[in-house]
Amino acid sequence: MMRGNIPDPRDMTKRILIADDDLLFRELLIARLEGTGFVHDIAVDGAEALAKASREAFDLLLLDLRMPRIDGLQVLEGIRANTRLLQPRVIVLTASRSDADIAEAERLGVDSYLSKPVDIERLFERISIVLDPESAEARKTWLVEDYTEEDFVLRA
Repeated sequence: MMRGNIPDPRDMTKRILIADDDLLFRELLIARLEGTGFVHDIAVDGAEALAKASREAFDLLLLDLRMPRIDGLQVLEGIRANTRLLQPRVIVLTASRSDADIAEAERLGVDSYLSKPVDIERLFERISIVLDPESAEARKTWLVEDYTEEDFVLRA
């Protein structure tokens, strides 16, 4: 769990895959991850994300739903279908607010669903919660946050 900008030593080896086709958003996430101690990799489309997740173990997948070649839900289906893979925690970061996308993401075991534009500080709070094995919140709730409104909805 992060404490401010200082990562907990248990997070120092956590691996994060950023799967998003938006270059500026990837660069923002990478810049924010620098200095946290997390190890990160990037995928610029769904096919690359699925290939990397199939070859390497990641603790967390930051996943856009709308990407070229293979969309984020198909990436997640492929990962979940392969029982030989380490199953990463998943935070969806997407402009899609579709009820169908939210329902499918929940069915596929997403830990959190955040609508773009994403508040980076709140994203890092979610990362800390999702990656903390002792977090009761991470185990008990599935979170959808829509940053165009002031409130967020918790789904049990």
